[in-house]
Amino acid sequence: VNSKTLNITHGQGAFDDLKRVIRWNVKELPVGNSTFFGAEVEVCLGNILIDEMPKFPVLLRCHSSADTVSSVEVDLKQIEGSPATITAQTNSSFRLLHRLPS
Repeated sequence: VNSKTLNITHGQGAFDDLKRVIRWNVKELPVGNSTFFGAEVEVCLGNILIDEMPKFPVLLRCHSSADTVSSVEVDLKQIEGSPATITAQTNSSFRLLHRLPS
């Protein structure tokens, strides 16, 4: 992936060159509303085998005690005839705090 060709097409994303991560932050998303993010980058396909194609994980976090994310849609496009595939893995985690009386 050639990070010099990175173009953030939608949203106010910030690219961290050291971590090679694009981060978008949304402080608040009103009920019933949606938001859209986008980025494009050039992939150098020199001597890469299909099994070694770059992977672009998408991580979504919702920090709320009452709200959740209802849906996520990811759109991907083929790269010069190479297949574009997506796999989904959903993980949920919870934080439980308990204070003992003093």
